[in-house]
Amino acid sequence: MNRIIEDEGVILFYAPYYRGQNEFASARVDCDVGDLALNELLDYYQTITDEETGSCLYDRTMTY
Repeated sequence: MNRIIEDEGVILFYAPYYRGQNEFASARVDCDVGDLALNELLDYYQTITDEETGSCLYDRTMTY
């Protein structure tokens, strides 16, 4: 399936560390991937947006 992003469109990512399902058959998120991977994610978010927005996006990603 193809997706189209219009001018001024925005892509947001969430729950990047999906590790299967829990006992309730719900998605389980595991962010225990190590500091290097987490720092790379923060750097990526800051690169595609700006430092403040990237930091906010990272914090929200890691909070939910």
